Amino acid sequence: MGTVLYKNRPQFLIYGKINMGQKGFSLLEIVVALIIIAIAVTGLANVFVLAKRHILHSRGRATASQVGRWYLEPLQRQVSPINFTNTCLGGNTAACDSTPWVDNTTATNYVPSWTISSITNTSISKVKLNIQWNEQKSE
Repeated sequence: MGTVLYKNRPQFLIYGKINMGQKGFSLLEIVVALIIIAIAVTGLANVFVLAKRHILHSRGRATASQVGRWYLEPLQRQVSPINFTNTCLGGNTAACDSTPWVDNTTATNYVPSWTISSITNTSISKVKLNIQWNEQKSE
């Protein structure tokens, strides 16, 4: 007859380790999993913040483009040579509309600045319009 080891030993003590027959996670495994999830969620939150910042910047650029067109439209009427020197295209920057345009939905001011120069050996003027605005800060 063979010898039976651990015959009278309790079932949950096997080779000096505690095995209570539970099929679950240890506290250390749960803590490690929570740390990994926290790192992943933090990374995703940063992606959302950067996406919002990019959307606000793109919206500002698109609005500035439309505002620039709005400022340049009246210049098309000034192309005629009648009293040309007193116009914005004639080099009189005081005649250029420099009133800031306000976007009421975002409370953003779009401020124009004009640079008018003549192209050498021609009667053509070059108009450069810069629109400046402050980026809206994302929360």
